[in-house]
Amino acid sequence: KAVGDWNRARAVPISLFAEMSVDAVRDPELLELCRYANITEMFLGIETPRKAGLRETMKMQNVATDLVTTVKTIQSYGMVVMAGMIIGFDSDDLAIFEDQYTFLQEAGIPIVMLGLLQAIPRTPLYERLEKAGRLRAPAQGNNTLSFTNIEPICMSYEDMIEGYRLLFTRLYTFEALGERWLSNIEQWRVVKSRPWIQKPLGRFRPFMLLQVWLILKWYVARPSRFAFFCRMIGGTLVRLPRAVPQTFSYLANFIHLREY
Repeated sequence: KAVGDWNRARAVPISLFAEMSVDAVRDPELLELCRYANITEMFLGIETPRKAGLRETMKMQNVATDLVTTVKTIQSYGMVVMAGMIIGFDSDDLAIFEDQYTFLQEAGIPIVMLGLLQAIPRTPLYERLEKAGRLRAPAQGNNTLSFTNIEPICMSYEDMIEGYRLLFTRLYTFEALGERWLSNIEQWRVVKSRPWIQKPLGRFRPFMLLQVWLILKWYVARPSRFAFFCRMIGGTLVRLPRAVPQTFSYLANFIHLREY
């Protein structure tokens, strides 16, 4: 409430980023206050759509809810959902890649932090795998690299790495990414416009023009990119015209994700 009051008093409100547990959806007042404070992006550690994998992580709050419904509820309060997802649980087999893709598309989660499970020293996971002789190499601090120190049991290591790379690439095709983004915007239709959105933007900042030019330059460079740009802007105009500035902003994020 205090953050919301402070943000409303600003000439140009600040968009905030936060993270929460999925069971926060049981508290509608909290979600409304997130919207009031102008939290526009929310990170959720979903990890996997499979209940067996969630039990491995002891994320019982994720087991106890319908994850697609939960995500869409959070989105309906005007937030973009970013999800942390993991490949490499003991229960993961070759079908996990399709399961992950299907869930993310159905939930309309545009930005996905997809990582391979890593066993970090001095954790129960590390100790368990060490005893089982399933550690391949020293642990890495970055779980978004195309290798891990864990030996899987329901598929070969090579199949897991290849499946991870293909899933990551598939998630960030223009078609898949666009579908998820517009699905997210679809949920915003139930959210009333923020009262302060009509406030003047304050002093003109020249670098904003440079940002716009750089974004347009990237998308106009190739027909496939430009077609995606038009689809995102046009799709937003059809669904929720006031969200066009946010779509344009995320088009910059999508450049980064595509390059990555």
